[in-house]
Amino acid sequence: MDKPALLGIVRRRWYILVLGLVGSIALGYAASLASPPQYTARALVMLLPSKATVGDDGNPFLELSGLDLPARVVVSSLSSSSVAEQVAEEFPEITYAVTIEESTRGPVIAIDVTGTSEATTLEALPSLILKATATLDRLQSEVDAPPASSVRSMLLTVDRSATEERGGTVRLMIAGVVLGLVATVLSASALDGRIRQRNARRAAQTAAQTAAACPPDPPTTPEPPTSPQAADRPTPPTSAPPSATSAPVSPASATDGADRSGASAGSDASDRSHAGSGSEPQLAGTGTASNGRATAKSGQNARPSKNRRPNRGGAARTNRPS
Repeated sequence: MDKPALLGIVRRRWYILVLGLVGSIALGYAASLASPPQYTARALVMLLPSKATVGDDGNPFLELSGLDLPARVVVSSLSSSSVAEQVAEEFPEITYAVTIEESTRGPVIAIDVTGTSEATTLEALPSLILKATATLDRLQSEVDAPPASSVRSMLLTVDRSATEERGGTVRLMIAGVVLGLVATVLSASALDGRIRQRNARRAAQTAAQTAAACPPDPPTTPEPPTSPQAADRPTPPTSAPPSATSAPVSPASATDGADRSGASAGSDASDRSHAGSGSEPQLAGTGTASNGRATAKSGQNARPSKNRRPNRGGAARTNRPS
């Protein structure tokens, strides 16, 4: 699970994580109650050589080299199952261990007592010390050792207060909290996945119902795709066809029309003048012939030219005859 997905689950299912956190704390507290702190106390007992070996003026600490074997015998006797059963009947809430103290090179016996309460631990420690000395005396009496040649014992140190150890309790609390948090994250992830799948199914069903209720749109004909070359090609300009109503008038036609108008006006004036002077037949005939020639010439010039062709600007251009 990547980080964004985990953050999304935390944002959507925060209430599950809060409940899981509270449950994890409760689980850790229950683990602390199930594993209360332990109290330990320790005593060291050292074996001494007999008076016969040391003498009246001797030092017993100089003769400790041969006492390692008797110390191991005492340790084995106190660690037997029969002695363990007796201690368990007398102090059911404690456990003990009897070993050779390895930090010293001598016959030193270490007695460690562990209990659930400080009072019980301190009460059981002296009892085990007495059992160690009693076991040493019993073993020597069984072999008929004379009192002058018997190995003696001396209490080196004993704890007056028990030491509290919470290592096991702390480890169990951490394990409970971690287990609760892992279970919370997994539960939130599983629940979030199921809810999202259910919402997706509902959304799909709603979309299907909406699509079934609404008629489909009519199909549309797609436009033919245009190639990039055709799209980039410039469009040539189109010329408008010449209109019959708005045909251009050539300069020659305009001149001919003006000449014709002038000739008509002149002929009318001459007719009126000759009518007044009495020479009407000759001038009338002359004027009529002139009018006919002007009309024929004007009609010839008014014909459209066959060499007319449109230019690129859309206006018609007329080639005048040379």
